[in-house]
Amino acid sequence: MELPVVSGNDAVSVFLKIGYEFDVQHGSHMLLRHRSPPHRRLSVPNHKELANGTLRALIRDAGLTVEEFARLLYSSLSRNLFQIRHHATISNMHRLLIALLAVLSATAAQTDSSAVMSAVNQFVDSFNKGDAKTAAAACAEQTSIIDEFPPHGWHGAGACAKWMNDYDVDAKKRGITDGIVKLDQPRHLDVAGSVAYVVMPADYAYKVNGKPEKETASMLTLVLRKTAAGWRITGWSWSKN
Repeated sequence: MELPVVSGNDAVSVFLKIGYEFDVQHGSHMLLRHRSPPHRRLSVPNHKELANGTLRALIRDAGLTVEEFARLLYSSLSRNLFQIRHHATISNMHRLLIALLAVLSATAAQTDSSAVMSAVNQFVDSFNKGDAKTAAAACAEQTSIIDEFPPHGWHGAGACAKWMNDYDVDAKKRGITDGIVKLDQPRHLDVAGSVAYVVMPADYAYKVNGKPEKETASMLTLVLRKTAAGWRITGWSWSKN
């Protein structure tokens, strides 16, 4: 049988299978020692390609035929190839998993951002329609509010409903009707787990005794918390420009 072309490391991998162990390295030679008496030794050059004469002598000294050596060599190469492919498959799966988790994370963040804005829009749209009940439903039970009309601050249980009531009282007192808030795109929409922070430019158009008035470039700032029922506003403030 024709001798295979092998490196010193390939030859060592075969000899290790039949009881040899790595002993020491002298220069460019790897010295192997058999674990069983009479503890035969082999000196394998650490070359990229072993000379035919050197390889044949090593095979003979190890007590193998060329056929036996080749069979052990090819089984070792097959196992190494399998391991390479196996590790490559695991590595590819790992990369795919990381990519999938990144997509899922981005999707979840996008979903939360949409849900946060849904709660904000519910509150503002309901205010614009004069629907106090639906506006209050967008708020948590415990809420803090700061706004431009007296008493300027509302806190605690039912604060959103109290604010809506006080807004109506103040509007009637000042002759304000047809109040409409128009939101611009958020300057900040930060979601961190179960809390969210939103800052939005807004305009407030209304009439005073029938005369149109408008507050432009005001700022609506909100804090929301994710509950079992969805996102709810826990605090907001209106900053008049």
